[in-house]
Amino acid sequence: MPDQSFNARERLKSRKLIQQLFKEGQNTFAYPLKWVYLPVEFDPDSPPVQFTVSVSKKTFKKAVDRNLLKRRIKEAYRLSKSEYIDRLKNSQKTFAVMAVYVGKTVEDYDTIQKSVLRNWNKMIRELTEKADLNNKD
Repeated sequence: MPDQSFNARERLKSRKLIQQLFKEGQNTFAYPLKWVYLPVEFDPDSPPVQFTVSVSKKTFKKAVDRNLLKRRIKEAYRLSKSEYIDRLKNSQKTFAVMAVYVGKTVEDYDTIQKSVLRNWNKMIRELTEKADLNNKD
């Protein structure tokens, strides 16, 4: 059975890395989530993907709403990650990923789950296209 946990080692917490992510990272977008991701230095001891979530305090004034959205995003990520992380392990890279909720209303879990899956697919597609381009050179 695939690992469906989301433990502390898999959480992106480094402020330095988050700042670098926004300066140098690439984006994918599938409403209501924007993903910013960045390949970082490979470390065989660390998980292949470190993930974090951001929900705007300006858009969602109530902490209850922000926390609900964060829980939904993390749950959708946790349930889908094993399939996609297997694809990323072959690349010999570690990735930092931040999901930014850009919607203006609280979306249901199904919408968020579809967005997470579309963002995974876009990210993998972009990374494989880059790898193909690098191999042709």
